[in-house]
Order: sequence, then C-alpha cells, then structure tokens
Amino acid sequence: GTEFYPLPYSHFTGNMFSATCEYVSLLLPPQTFENEMYGIAGDAFLAHLRTQFTTELFAFNPKILGLHQHSAKHWIGGHPDLKPCDVFSMKEDQKLMSNHFSLSIAPRRGSAPPGHIDTGDRE
Repeated sequence: GTEFYPLPYSHFTGNMFSATCEYVSLLLPPQTFENEMYGIAGDAFLAHLRTQFTTELFAFNPKILGLHQHSAKHWIGGHPDLKPCDVFSMKEDQKLMSNHFSLSIAPRRGSAPPGHIDTGDRE
C-alpha cells in the first residue's frame, strides 16, 4: 500500500494495497469477516460500558470498530501473518512526486495517521 498504519487499526491509507494470493487465502471471506466484526464490536461496546478500557485516544465509532462498509478497510490487515510494506516515504509537508516512492517494511512513520490520535489537554 501507499502508507501503512497499525493504529487505530491495521490499514493502508487510500485503501490501496497489493497482496499475494497465498496471504489473501488465509483471510476470512469478506462477508464472514464483516459478521465477525459485529460480534467483536458488541464485545468491545460492553467492555467499554463496564469501563474496562477508555476511548481517550480514538473515537469509539463504526469506522474504528470495523462495522458496515468499514469492515472492508480492516479486512486486508485482518490476519496475524500480515507483513506490511508501503511505498510512500515522504513526510507530511512534502508534495507527492514519483521519486518519493520506495518500497519498505512498514510502518516507517508514526503509529497513526496525522489527526487520528486525540492529543488534547486532559485534566
């Protein structure tokens, strides 16, 4: 993919990726994966209500939980054998140019895309 981030969930920005057939064969079928995500989201919601964890860093919403159309964004990174690489080596303030692409093991920048972690002051 162009850029890989492990947080707030394993994903490639722009939803572009390439993968071997061998890796994809390890994944659950997309519809099965989506159904499983509903079960996981339900468990996470109950744990959140029981205050077993907080949502101070990331919003607790369908995108983060991989619900509905968002399950597709979680799907390709949904196997423990994932070995992500990306091709986007530039920093945030650089312009996109073809000479900035270079394949590398990911992640090679911050853990989450800019603006995805709440860094507001807390008391």
